[in-house]
Amino acid sequence: MHYECKIVYKQELDINLLDEEIKNTIYSDNDIHVLYYGEIVDCYKK
Repeated sequence: MHYECKIVYKQELDINLLDEEIKNTIYSDNDIHVLYYGEIVDCYKK
């Protein structure tokens, strides 16, 4: 199943709010995740 979504909200993770250990191990290269919220507008079955 594949979903087609319309992005209704997106926000880059605020690295300053993370625990120091997580920040230093997971995000040491400052490659920050982006959070997306979407509305499903269609779905496709293979």
